[in-house]
Amino acid sequence: MPEDPAALAALHDQLTTLHLMPVSAQATSAGAAQVSGRRYTLAENATGFTTVQFDFDLDNDEIVLGTAAGEQRFSVGHGFWTPATVGLAPQSIPLIASPNQVSHAVSASGGWQDDSTYTFKVWWVHTPFARTFTFRFAANRLAGSQIANANMGPLDGPPLRGWA
Repeated sequence: MPEDPAALAALHDQLTTLHLMPVSAQATSAGAAQVSGRRYTLAENATGFTTVQFDFDLDNDEIVLGTAAGEQRFSVGHGFWTPATVGLAPQSIPLIASPNQVSHAVSASGGWQDDSTYTFKVWWVHTPFARTFTFRFAANRLAGSQIANANMGPLDGPPLRGWA
């Protein structure tokens, strides 16, 4: 093909401005203070998650998922992506702990959809894989869902149910 400097410049401009939109949500809610710092015990589920804890802050949230392989910590930005490292493999539903404790770079963004619903999305860096978690709080109960953006099987992960 003949060289096309204008097309090459346009492609370069497009590639340098590509970005993933962060989750559109509120940084806090009326219910955030009631659940922040609480650890929820999860009913047996196919993901192997045993607990989840939420620490909400106006700048960044921290979500800690407990597994048999240890705790997986996600730092979640409001309106931006926050990097972290986790030991969860991105390619599977359900998520599974990586063999040999392999670490994976991730970035997460999230926030409150309403006073009782919190959503965060995790992208595994340098991969096409993402997972969106949504948690609904009611009294001392928790109901969670997870959806992958791509998978060889179903996109919906097993539900997560728990209590404080």
